[in-house]
Amino acid sequence: MEPNVFCCAVVLFAVMAGMASSLEITSKGPGSIVVASGHTVKLECHFTLAPEDFAPLDIEWSLLAPDNQNEEKVVILYYGDRAYEDYPFMKGRVQFNMADPKNGDASINVTGLRLSDTGTYRCKVKKAPGICSRKILLTVMVKPSRPRCYAEGPTEQGKDVVLRCVCEEGTIPLRYTWEKISDSKLLPASAVLDAVGGTMNVRNALTSVSGTYRCKATNRVGNEECILHVNITPPAGIIAGTIIAVLLILIIIAIILFCCCRARQRKKYDKEICNEIREDASPPRRRVRTARSFTSEGNHRSSLGSVIPSNLHRQPRPAARPATPHGPASHTPLAPPATPPGPASHTPWTCQPHPPWPGQPHPPWPRQPHPPGPASHTPWTRQPHPPWPRQPHPPGPRQPHPPWPRQPHPPWPLQPHPPWPRPSCPPRPRHPGWPGLNLSRMGGIPV
Repeated sequence: MEPNVFCCAVVLFAVMAGMASSLEITSKGPGSIVVASGHTVKLECHFTLAPEDFAPLDIEWSLLAPDNQNEEKVVILYYGDRAYEDYPFMKGRVQFNMADPKNGDASINVTGLRLSDTGTYRCKVKKAPGICSRKILLTVMVKPSRPRCYAEGPTEQGKDVVLRCVCEEGTIPLRYTWEKISDSKLLPASAVLDAVGGTMNVRNALTSVSGTYRCKATNRVGNEECILHVNITPPAGIIAGTIIAVLLILIIIAIILFCCCRARQRKKYDKEICNEIREDASPPRRRVRTARSFTSEGNHRSSLGSVIPSNLHRQPRPAARPATPHGPASHTPLAPPATPPGPASHTPWTCQPHPPWPGQPHPPWPRQPHPPGPASHTPWTRQPHPPWPRQPHPPGPRQPHPPWPRQPHPPWPLQPHPPWPRPSCPPRPRHPGWPGLNLSRMGGIPV
């Protein structure tokens, strides 16, 4: 019996040795792979065959159910030198890595990965009597999108400032990190970071917190970052007070400049006024004189022999009254006019006060009635008028002589007007007598 037992043991050992040297999967890659969505992944499955494996080669890739209760789904199959895609959700996106997997490479490539492609894949190689399999866990994750950085609430000095960093897309877990990339490149000492929520809370912020910050969002398949500029400003009350103070200073400066300009212009104007000739009053109007008036006035002046001061107002002389013949019995001498007085009844001439400047036109000289003369008046013969023939006076009442027309006087030169002197008027010289011609022109009759 002992030899029979020994033979059975030898046969069993030979069978087990043959099975150990048959079909074997040699891939040593990782059993878990994490890939970003949209990328391509390679699931490795390399094998070797034994000489005893004589059956046709059968390669099958399947997706196992997560709960191990549902049946697995075949993704791709190789049998009889042909490949078959039976899984509709991955059709067209999966293929073998080698055109002929019989050479020992049963690896597959999956393109355009989606989140639904996440799961456990099993590679099973069969060639009777050998059979082997290998499982690979594939995890598809979404890469973080570009985060949005912003400051929550007012960024004023002395208040808490909250900086937030948020990604709209990305498979969790996401990790957020903050760093300062300006100035000292150190985060504030009072900053509190939340790596999961993506916030940084700075308590009692100071102006030194101002600067440029960078937030980076990271997961297992990628990372993205954003830049945030933070400016810590003083409170609104301080800003308003500063603006008002600056405006007041500008207004005060403008007022000072305006006053200086006005004072300078006034000083210049006063200087020009001092050098300017002032016209106190307009000069008197010049009276238009005719040849007759010049002749009568010249005769009158020559007969009187007096000179009227230029600073006294010259009164217009009354018109000469035509002489009328008187008989010796009925003749009454005429009293001389008030100006000038006759030789017999001459009174000292008094200085008239100067009228206010400018001179006003003098009213016509009133005519004095001719008083009756003595009965013993000597007849006086009328002298002919030398300059021009006298026209006969029409009958009727005598019309008053119209006032002399005054022509506008040209403007006097602008000179400072001195105080008007009031000269003492000398006594008027007495004339020895009146010529007969002048008396006749004045309407008198020589005695």
